[in-house]
This record gives sequence, structure tokens and C-alpha cells, in this order.
Amino acid sequence: MRPIQRRRTARRRGRTGGAEDAKLHRLLAEYEAALHDWTRSSQDAVSKGAGINYLVYGLSSLYTRLANAGAYEMFLTLLRTYQYDPKMRKALEKAAQTFSRTKKPSLPRKILQATNEEKSDVVQETVKGYAQLGELARRAIDIGRPCGEGDVCSAGCFRLVNAGGFGQADVEHVRALTDKAAEIIQAHGFGDICYGDVQIVRQVSRANVLAHYMIGEDQIYVRGNLPKNNAPTLRTILHELGHRLEHKFFDRLQSDRMRLLFQRYGIALKRSSFGELAKPPTAGERLTIKGEHYVVLNVGFNQALNKVISLALANPQDENERKFRFSIPLDAWLRSQGHKRADDKFVSNYAKTNPGENFAEMFAEFCLNKLNDEQKRDFLYILKG
Repeated sequence: MRPIQRRRTARRRGRTGGAEDAKLHRLLAEYEAALHDWTRSSQDAVSKGAGINYLVYGLSSLYTRLANAGAYEMFLTLLRTYQYDPKMRKALEKAAQTFSRTKKPSLPRKILQATNEEKSDVVQETVKGYAQLGELARRAIDIGRPCGEGDVCSAGCFRLVNAGGFGQADVEHVRALTDKAAEIIQAHGFGDICYGDVQIVRQVSRANVLAHYMIGEDQIYVRGNLPKNNAPTLRTILHELGHRLEHKFFDRLQSDRMRLLFQRYGIALKRSSFGELAKPPTAGERLTIKGEHYVVLNVGFNQALNKVISLALANPQDENERKFRFSIPLDAWLRSQGHKRADDKFVSNYAKTNPGENFAEMFAEFCLNKLNDEQKRDFLYILKG
């Protein structure tokens, strides 16, 4: 296995560069360094007698090194900063998705039964694929066209930057929503978080995300091609500004109260139960979930002692045919049927993710005047004690 050569990237002539350009060159250099170091250390291990299995299982550590070097941030920054033709954009989006996983990619099951030659091919192809992603990033830096350079307008207390090269109609849509969000947060006494740039980009983090707050940059990103329904986008912008309030303005006591409230809500939720009308399905009952037909096998407990519904994909034309089987949490199914636990104090299911998301969700609902009296009291407890 030949070592991956580290290469310097030259700035494209005629482009102004700037902070984002310098950041991309730094991330690419770190990506290539991580790939080169792993390849060199693997070759050293093989020369000292390590077998092919050492390299196969070492692919997991290679992915970790590249991810820690900022691979996902590199490809996402390319998508946000420059314009590309559809083919190049699709390739960059696929590369970003490669490193956006919360879990490391697993090896194919058949690899354990493969010959040493087949295992060697897997290692070579994997390393080659990561090297090609580095080449893709280098090429993208060289050919990328700056998005909407100098295209800036104001929206209330914010400054909009058209980083995605959108037309006037799209920019005005984002401007109206951002202006409305600024008006709302100022009316509720949170004018301190109303500052800085709002970047209008073609993709935030995933295709279905409307807005996002980058903690390290203290920057708000909003998707330019927004849906016509304004309510979800306005709420999402307020949610992301709630993250800014937490990360830039909270003191230690406020952060502690935020975590304590989340724990209190979680304990109350686990101890409560659904109402009498919320009954689980019975064995043999047929359910339709997202257009697919299923039959209930049983309702029981999984290994973690959580109650689950065991299902099998059913054939509507043949009642005896059963395809693949799987389980879904009973709680999730009951919620999908409109049932709610008696003591569910969370403002949304997403608020149950962690203390920060719970606060951001409560902040958005508070600004939209949708908290009930108890939730409003708890929200103000976080802020004021």
C-alpha cells in the first residue's frame, strides 16, 4: 500500500480568498495529514509483522482521524461558501454525508470470511476513496465561484449575507422572516441576542434543516430556498437564537437550572402514564404506518426492558405471508396516534433530546406566546432563578 502523499494547495489566482478560503485550505491540509499519517503508521505496522486484519480493523480509526480533522466541516463549508454546477454540488453533498454520521461506518459482514487478498482489496479501495474525497475538496476550492460577494442587506437588527447567490424573491422571503424574528425577540426583552450576520445558504447541515446556529462561529445560517409556509421557519429561527442566548449569555447558575429543569421534566415523564384511552394494539391486529401494511406479532419488552410492539410487514393479498420483522417503541406508536403522557411537560418531542434543545424549544414557544402558565414559570426560572 503506497503512502498517501501530502500536497500543498495553491490558491486560485484571481480570487480574493478571505477567512473562509483560509479555513478551507487549513481543513484540507489537516485532512490530508490525517490520511498520510494513518497510511504511514499502517505501513510501519505491516513491516513489523502485523497481518491484514490489523489494517482491516484499522479502517475504523482512519474514519475517526478524518472526522476529527474536520472533514464534515470542510465539505459543508464548501457547499455554503461557493457555487458549483449540479454534478459537483451533488458530489460534495455526498462527501459531506459520508462524515455526518453519528456512528462509524461498519465493515461488511462478509469481510470476516473473505480471503486475505479480498481484505487487502477492501483496505486499498477504502483508502483510495478517502484520498479521492481529498482530491474532490481540492478541486472544489480551486473552481468554486464565490456566492453573492458583497450582496448584503439589513433585516431589523441583523445583516443578511446572500452567500448562496439567491434571487431577489428568495432573499426578500428570508429578510421578511428574519425581520419578524428580530421584532419578536426585541418585544420579549431579548434584544441582546439581536446582532450579527445571518448567512443565506443553499444547504444548512442537512437538506431538511431550515436554519442552524454554529456555536463556535456565533453565526446563524438560514436556507435560501424556504418553503412557502412561514410558521416553521420563523419558529426555527427563534429556536436557533435561543441557542445563542444559552451559549453566549448564560452564566453557570443559569446553565445549572437549565439542566435541572430538563432532568425534572424527564423524571416526571418516566413516572407518568398514558390515559385510559391509550391502549396498545393486540396480537394479530393490522396497522398502516407511512403507507405500509403491518401485522402485530406481540407487545412485550426488549432487552433494555422498554415496552415495544413487534411487527412484521404484511401482504394485503395474502394474510399468511410475513416478511421482515422489527420492533418499535410502544410510546412512539401511542404518540403517533395522538396520545400523550399525563405528565409530559416538554413543549415538543424534540425538546426531549437534551437540556439545550429543551431550552431552545421553550425559548421559541415563549417568544410566540405559546407556553402555558407552568411552562412559562419554568422558563423564567431558568433565566432569573
